[in-house]
Amino acid sequence: MGVYICYKKTFCGFAEIIPKNTKFLVIPPQKRKATDTMSPPYVNLWSELRGMLRQGQRPLMNRLFSVGYSMKDEHINAILESGLARNDFTLIILAKELEDKNFRKWSSKSNVIIATQDRCSLNGITGSGHINLWDFKRISEEV
Repeated sequence: MGVYICYKKTFCGFAEIIPKNTKFLVIPPQKRKATDTMSPPYVNLWSELRGMLRQGQRPLMNRLFSVGYSMKDEHINAILESGLARNDFTLIILAKELEDKNFRKWSSKSNVIIATQDRCSLNGITGSGHINLWDFKRISEEV
């Protein structure tokens, strides 16, 4: 699946050479993804997030909602975990499902709340899932 839009407004294939005049839409899921996040405009966005999560007298963010993220990308998780070092920060993960290892990793933290279709976690205690709390469309309609 391509994530670049080519000159004639068609998507380029994953293994294709990207032609000139191609517009970059998102970072593609490939091995160099983490490195690509260290270049503009993404590096600025990550820097802002790190700044909001850092410890200090007046942190800019005390809660972060993650909706639909699989919690698989370690370069992103490292940033989130830095915020979890603060006792006044809570990460709320809403996803249809999380792989077992990712669920175990995040549910073991006391300042992480998880809601998936099959299971939830609050204060490190796991319980049954929620049929639609993780659904972004439902959340956006209620907000």
